[in-house]
Amino acid sequence: MATLRTDLEQEIVNALVDSNAVNFDAIGGIISKYGARAAKSGTDLTAIVNKHSIIACGWPGPELGGVAVRQVGETVG
Repeated sequence: MATLRTDLEQEIVNALVDSNAVNFDAIGGIISKYGARAAKSGTDLTAIVNKHSIIACGWPGPELGGVAVRQVGETVG
């Protein structure tokens, strides 16, 4: 099984989460407050927490939505 993060990357993630630099309650509150309105109006909201990054913005859904996602090593054709 491949390692998802280097030791340094994991240490940085731990520091961000443990220091509350990333406030997941606040992220959830923003999505909760504006999510239904955004869905009804067709506005994109972005909250991404995955092995690569933590992104939480009231927008740039449209900008991120246009990014092609490829597997590591996959070529653009």
